Amino acid sequence: MSLPLEGIRVLDLSRGVAASFCTLVLAEYGAEVIKVESPDGDMVRGQEPLEHGMGAVFTALNRNKRSIVLNLKDDKERDKFLKLAATADVVVENYRPGVMESLDLSYGRLAELNRRLIVCSVSAFGQSGEWSKKAAHEINILGLSGMLKGLCDADGNPVLPVTHLAAMVGGSMWALVGILLALIERGSSGSGMHLDVGILHGIQSIMAPEILTELISGEEQVSGKAWNSGPTPSNCVYRTRDGKWITFAPMEAKYWSNFCELFEADNLAEAGFPHGERAKWVKTRVGGIIGSLTLEEFFEKASEKEIMAEPMLGISEALKLRPVKQKGTVFLIKNREGKLFTQLKLPLSFSAPCPENPPPEKGEHDGIYLTQLAERDDLKTILIVYHSQGGATESMARAFAKGASKVSNVRVKLMRASEATAGDLLECKGLAIGSPEYFGYMAGQIKDFFDRTYDEIGDRTFRLPYVTFVCAGNDGRGTIAGIERIAAGYKWKKVADSARVVGAPNEKTFMRLEELGETLAAGVEMGIY
Repeated sequence: MSLPLEGIRVLDLSRGVAASFCTLVLAEYGAEVIKVESPDGDMVRGQEPLEHGMGAVFTALNRNKRSIVLNLKDDKERDKFLKLAATADVVVENYRPGVMESLDLSYGRLAELNRRLIVCSVSAFGQSGEWSKKAAHEINILGLSGMLKGLCDADGNPVLPVTHLAAMVGGSMWALVGILLALIERGSSGSGMHLDVGILHGIQSIMAPEILTELISGEEQVSGKAWNSGPTPSNCVYRTRDGKWITFAPMEAKYWSNFCELFEADNLAEAGFPHGERAKWVKTRVGGIIGSLTLEEFFEKASEKEIMAEPMLGISEALKLRPVKQKGTVFLIKNREGKLFTQLKLPLSFSAPCPENPPPEKGEHDGIYLTQLAERDDLKTILIVYHSQGGATESMARAFAKGASKVSNVRVKLMRASEATAGDLLECKGLAIGSPEYFGYMAGQIKDFFDRTYDEIGDRTFRLPYVTFVCAGNDGRGTIAGIERIAAGYKWKKVADSARVVGAPNEKTFMRLEELGETLAAGVEMGIY
């Protein structure tokens, strides 16, 4: 079983936090993420506290990525980036608008090289408008968005959130959503696009309930007044006798009733969910009940019935919770030198295990990518064409691509048959064809692909090693025979027996496909076919 983003190559120009979490998620779920750093490195690489010389913020956001160093202000270095962009699916950047253009790396320039490329630009205020070139950091965005004022304490003093709320949610999460949607759309159109993520707009989007409440009611939504920030007795935090805090949320009638019964507060049972002065009175009474008990005493009593109350914990305490430990949220990754890096697991799990590669040293993978480009400009392409989008055949194609990607100096191009052109076929040095079988014949998209390319290529022969894989309700012989007839006409060389699967693909099939992909790519790279 493969991960959903295997075969997707991402060039990551992000620095700091604003888009790095986005590319972390892409890498976690199978994408090949190449972090392109300046000679000075990412700005948070050395930000304390350090773990084995790397900043905690950097290690949190950069596992499973590869790092290369390029000075994009240098013409030769920039040319290397352009060569990589021609092989990529996605470019992510968070420069100030205008910087990419000044480097001659505008979307238009990149799209000329690679029409399928998706470029995602993350900035404070978006790519257009009067403020587009204005710089801003996390705290500035929170202040401008209206969120920071909503977090002020009772005296009106701003309370800064401990997490990078604007960068992670307003920037990275919307960049991630946009990239995934663009990849789906590209599957239909065959073309990439330019995504514009403004962090200010992204953070305001999650404030929609508060913004609309203020617009409609005319009441400013700040802490203590906004419904979700404690004005109601049943959605609030209360302090215990020993100075600890409880998050208290019996917002449904049954939980409120349970609280009143357990703590002998019959005079509050009929209070319901009051507002205004009545709410203040109820809140004082609840505060008095909770404030008369220690945290342990309160929860000993509350354990008898469910009332929707929990202790307020610090980060270290929260990591000791049983569900957090059972999930394995905190784990360790070992690098080649045996050094262990502390990491935090993402919440989404697939049947296939996620990779566990340590955050890279600056330029650690220059040898894989840049030396290769410097020594040889003729990267050999493996073209994998498959029928349709989604389903078993695409999963098989991605497993084949995973194996082919293990071979250096080979570029893997994974395409739906409906998108591939004669140019793609003539460019490649190795071909894999994936098709289901319909009533003894190859799928229509595969047949159409060969028909279209024949119109341009004609009957000329050219050397090309190929592999076929088929998902069929029977033995798939019809499709295999059809492809072999076409291949014989072009004088192509069959690399191995066709991979076939009857019914749904299984782990054994995927392993076989990975082996075939690596075999084809290795043979192409060494020129033995």
